[in-house]
Amino acid sequence: MPELLIALAPVLFGAALAQLGPGPSLLIVAQTALTHGLRPALSAVLGVTLGYAIWASVFAAGVGVLLAANPGLLIVLKAAGGAVLLLLSWQGLRRVKQGFAPGSPPPPHPFRAALWVNLTNPKAALIWAATSVYLTSLGGPAVVAGSVAITCSAAVVYGTYAVLFAQSGARRLYDRAANAVSLGFSALLGVFGAALLFQAARDAMGRR
Repeated sequence: MPELLIALAPVLFGAALAQLGPGPSLLIVAQTALTHGLRPALSAVLGVTLGYAIWASVFAAGVGVLLAANPGLLIVLKAAGGAVLLLLSWQGLRRVKQGFAPGSPPPPHPFRAALWVNLTNPKAALIWAATSVYLTSLGGPAVVAGSVAITCSAAVVYGTYAVLFAQSGARRLYDRAANAVSLGFSALLGVFGAALLFQAARDAMGRR
């Protein structure tokens, strides 16, 4: 067991760093926490965590090999992810234009939005692809233990972000410039989405 933990340490450390870094999942959780409070934000965290669990199951089943052998699948994933982020960006911008106010009802499906963002995030796919190759080389127990540990790490990291951004001090600061901050979040989601679509188009052109 100690040998397994030592072998898993680099993977868990790298995964935690990736989760701590800025990205679409963090934006969804932070925006939901600032705008609507802890409970809807934890619903978004649950969506992100389920996304990690699904990715873990998919790559544990060997789909990572298929993805590595078929780069076209990654292009499709990038295009889908870009479309999802642009849709969320457009919805956010529309709420700002309509006079969005803090304390308004939360979006109908923060769980579903966070889940789709995670499942269509090529960054997550690439992380799991690299991780699955390493875990598979360590054997079956490492695949299971590593997948469970990374998924639990996602719950802890994004749950912590949800709690921090839902604090009254953070929300008071947000209330002072709600529309500007919401506009910024929506714009960042749009930038992420446009970047993914650009990468998908560039990769598709490179395959010709």
